[in-house]
Amino acid sequence: MRSGIAYRFFSYFFLRITIAVLLGLLTFPTRTQANFTRNSATEYGLPSNIVRSVSKDSTRILAGQQSVRYRLLPVKKTWSNFSSDRKAVFAPLSPGNYLLEIQSVNPLDQKHLSTLSYSFQIMPPFYLRWWFILCVLVILTAISIILLRLRFRQIRQQEHQKADVRNELNSIEMKALKAQMNPHFIFNAINAIQSFILSNNVDQALYYLSIFAKLVRKTLENATKDFIPLCEEMEYIHFYIELEKMRYEGQFSSEIDIDPQLPIETTLIPPMIIQPFVENAIKHGLLKLKDAGVLKIVIRKLSDSQYIVVIEDNGIGRQKSAELKQEDGRIHNSKGLELTNARIRLLNEMSRTGKYHIASIDLYHADGSSKGTRIEVTFPI
Repeated sequence: MRSGIAYRFFSYFFLRITIAVLLGLLTFPTRTQANFTRNSATEYGLPSNIVRSVSKDSTRILAGQQSVRYRLLPVKKTWSNFSSDRKAVFAPLSPGNYLLEIQSVNPLDQKHLSTLSYSFQIMPPFYLRWWFILCVLVILTAISIILLRLRFRQIRQQEHQKADVRNELNSIEMKALKAQMNPHFIFNAINAIQSFILSNNVDQALYYLSIFAKLVRKTLENATKDFIPLCEEMEYIHFYIELEKMRYEGQFSSEIDIDPQLPIETTLIPPMIIQPFVENAIKHGLLKLKDAGVLKIVIRKLSDSQYIVVIEDNGIGRQKSAELKQEDGRIHNSKGLELTNARIRLLNEMSRTGKYHIASIDLYHADGSSKGTRIEVTFPI
């Protein structure tokens, strides 16, 4: 702002000097002849470009009491009154092109007029020039784009960091849940071995122990893995079902049906995610039947991004099982199912390929009586 005020002050000051010089050109000593030419412009201290607007011919004016008038185009189009005053005062002028005209009258006949003109231009300050404004706009735009990109990058980095922290916490919690499931399952298996030994069935106890050793080895191998091939999980389930068949001999049979279009060697699944549902179906559904029950496990490919695992039993159903627990005065919640549901919740938070989903469906006969339970677990591929 100060530079603008200074610029306008010097423009105004220069105009005052120019007018005074031009007015002085019309004043000469008495009875003296003055010739103003291109060379004399420099002698009077005029700017070099004044010679473009001054006639090359000599101007002869007798000095004395001559009067002058002036006008400044386009600011003031009317002439001022004739006056012997050698001053011309104008308000601060805006940037633009101007033409200063000065006339004097011959004091002898008061008729002949002599005219001088001077064209000049007041340039705007540099910060009002179009090129400067354009440069400022370009620079501000570039700075704004750079700042926005940096901000967006910072936000993305913060989101990635938060996601990494959440995934790390979920991974730690997942390992803790699996660590709780392993001793729960091993405890049940040891009880089965103990029952064989107490019944003096040593051969069957040894066979059971050999299968149990394979199952424990698989459990330990998968304990530190987040995902395993589906074929390994089904082998694990097969060993578990065989142990339960030996433990509860003749009380149920099993069927496993796998979709041939689903590549189980390359399809991944969280380890020990199906076993709690199988255990619950056997203990709380099939073992309560008077006759032998059937456990079915069906695996189907739903799409290129999803497959489903169905665990179905023809047991007494969830409602009847709950009623029996209440009659016995026992309130038992499956620890394995609680841990599995917690794992599913964490997997949904961590998953970027799809969502895990569990659906529990009660099955009924035409007469309304229960005919079992179906659990459907959907996994992303």
